Amino acid sequence: MRTFEEQRILHLGQAIDNLMTCDLHARGILKPIYEVMVDRIGEPLSTFAAKRFLEVVKPGSYVIIGTGFLIKPSMKIETDGPVAAALLARMVTVLGAIPVIVAEENCYWAIEPACKSAELNVYYDIEQATNVHHSVALVPMPQGEKADAIIEQILKLNPSAMIIEEHPGKGPDGKYYSALATELPWAAPVDDLFEAVRNQGGLGIAIGDLGNEAGMGFAKPEIDKIVPRGEYVISVGSCDCPIIATITELGCYAFMAAVEAVSKVEGILQSPELTEIVLRAAVIGGSVEGCWGLPIPAIDMVDIKYIKSYVNMLACIVKYSEVHGVSRSFFVNYARGAALDAPTDS
Repeated sequence: MRTFEEQRILHLGQAIDNLMTCDLHARGILKPIYEVMVDRIGEPLSTFAAKRFLEVVKPGSYVIIGTGFLIKPSMKIETDGPVAAALLARMVTVLGAIPVIVAEENCYWAIEPACKSAELNVYYDIEQATNVHHSVALVPMPQGEKADAIIEQILKLNPSAMIIEEHPGKGPDGKYYSALATELPWAAPVDDLFEAVRNQGGLGIAIGDLGNEAGMGFAKPEIDKIVPRGEYVISVGSCDCPIIATITELGCYAFMAAVEAVSKVEGILQSPELTEIVLRAAVIGGSVEGCWGLPIPAIDMVDIKYIKSYVNMLACIVKYSEVHGVSRSFFVNYARGAALDAPTDS
């Protein structure tokens, strides 16, 4: 039988997963992908990833964050990715670990101001970031043979975990593709770094919203039949902890909410106000909304006012799952099959 707390976390994870998989764009593919993943994991994705993450990430350890999805014709990073990268880095520092963000060089016009707005000191040198509290190191990932040197440099840190979110992953033919099966020849091998970290023993958490993102091969081969042209575009690379959401950014926020709830460390999930500050900073730095290519404070067409509401609802789940679970323990105990005490007036 589960303990009381295990049962409460199960319900919490279900609530968070329900929110992050609300099909805002009515595409019809999100729930089937989620169901494949959750069937394999056996529990809610958000809290499963949070528990594994908290097991391995310790003060002073390194956490790598991979992101970056460049959009034609501007070749600027879309807003889905850099905002969460900055906020994930902030979370890592709250836990006492050291974040390192890896992305294509073109992405840092937006990632750097996003990180600064997320209340972080920013360095392009890992040693400097290590020696200054509340800092993040930014490491550009090149293509070709030069990438091997970066991967080797990162592996020497012996990262405890890597989170890769909204970065394309290689398809079956070794190429990167967009959701519409357009080849992305400019993508750098951040997914190769992800695999290398996992092979070295680091935890690999992958967050996406379609299946062409790195790590989403966790749900192959079923996902190939769910997504249009899936046999071409779906990433072959897998992960330890998959998270699928209606928008990758929202999946990242759901993960952070789960980490806060499981760890009981306050302040991990950012406020709605900070979310807007970081998003606007990324846009000012050069990020564009991914579907229209406009420099506006929106993510996958969803305006910032709705993004803020979503973050607020995550905070609501974290707060009241705790409050209600403690004050009305009768229900949690009943759900876990425990013997019940005599009825009360509560």
